[in-house]
Amino acid sequence: MSNQNQKMTITPSQLALFVIQTQVGVGVLSMPFSVFDAGAKTDGWISILLAGLAVQIIIFIYMFISKRYPNSNLYIILENVFGKWLGKFLILIHVVYFISVGVVILILFSPVLTIWAFPNTPQFLKVGIAVFTAWYLTKENVRIIARFHVIVSVLLVLVILLTITAFTHAEYRYVLAIGHTGMTNIFVERKSCHAIVIRL
Repeated sequence: MSNQNQKMTITPSQLALFVIQTQVGVGVLSMPFSVFDAGAKTDGWISILLAGLAVQIIIFIYMFISKRYPNSNLYIILENVFGKWLGKFLILIHVVYFISVGVVILILFSPVLTIWAFPNTPQFLKVGIAVFTAWYLTKENVRIIARFHVIVSVLLVLVILLTITAFTHAEYRYVLAIGHTGMTNIFVERKSCHAIVIRL
C-alpha cells in the first residue's frame, strides 16, 4: 500500500468512534426539551429512538453503496449513478445542505457555550475558535480526523457517567401512558429529532 493510501485509511475501531462522534454533538443537550416542548411530551423518547433508527438505516445504506464502489467517494458515486449533470446537481445540494448545517451548528454552539462555560467571552471569539478548529481538522487527511475523534471520545464516557448520576433520581413512571400523545405527534417529532440528529 502506498504512503498516500495509508494516510487515507483508518482502523475499524477508529471508524466506529468516528461514526459515534459524528452523531453526538451540541444538540444532545437541547434535544430532550426541544422534543418534549414541541408536542411529543413524555412520548419524546419514542420519537428519539425512531429518529436514531432512521439514521442508522441511512448509515448502513451508505456503507453498502461504499462497498459496491470501494475506490470512490460520495461525489464520484453520485456522478456514476445519476450521470454527469444530475450528479453535479445532487453534489451541489449536498454541499449547500451541509454548509447550512454548519451554520446552524454554530448558531446552537455559541449559546450553549455561553450558558454552560463562557458567559463573558465575546460571541465572535467563540464562533471564530469553532470555525478555526473545524477548518484545521478538515484540511487534514481522514486519519488525523479519526485520531482526534479517538482522543475526545474520553469526553463521551464523562457525559455518560454524569447522565447516570442524574438517573438515580429519575421517576420511570413518568413515561406512562406510552403513546398517549398519539402517533401523529410521535412521528412528527421523529422528523424533528431526525433533523437534530443529522445536525449533531
